[in-house]
Amino acid sequence: MANKITPFLANNITHLRAKKNQAECCLEIPTKTQAEVLSAFGHYVDDSGVLQQKHG
Repeated sequence: MANKITPFLANNITHLRAKKNQAECCLEIPTKTQAEVLSAFGHYVDDSGVLQQKHG
């Protein structure tokens, strides 16, 4: 059975800011190198930050 990658948020991070008691979540945009690696494996991150498989 082949591995299947399901879409997920790319580089979703959680961090705490100084003097705040609540964690914040945000997305990091892949660097050029990270995008090239994803592309080499047939994937890309769309405009909404979701990992997608290339078609075609």
